[in-house]
Amino acid sequence: MKALALGLLLALTLPAHSATLFVSPSGDGTDGLSWETAFPIIADAIAAGASEDVLWIASATYTENLVIEKPLSLIGGFV
Repeated sequence: MKALALGLLLALTLPAHSATLFVSPSGDGTDGLSWETAFPIIADAIAAGASEDVLWIASATYTENLVIEKPLSLIGGFV
């Protein structure tokens, strides 16, 4: 029983892992978890992302007004 309690305590104190979400005009917008299913606009990825997620943004022209209200990392220039 002590081992179970210790395991639960450790699981609750470990940091959550961030997700990598993809943005590309050629993505189908399904879930943003790969280049094929990438969100076609950056705003969709921001809305779907959680705190500390990383957005990989394909090289393209995006005409958007963005509001980011959570800690995210945006990395661009992917070809």
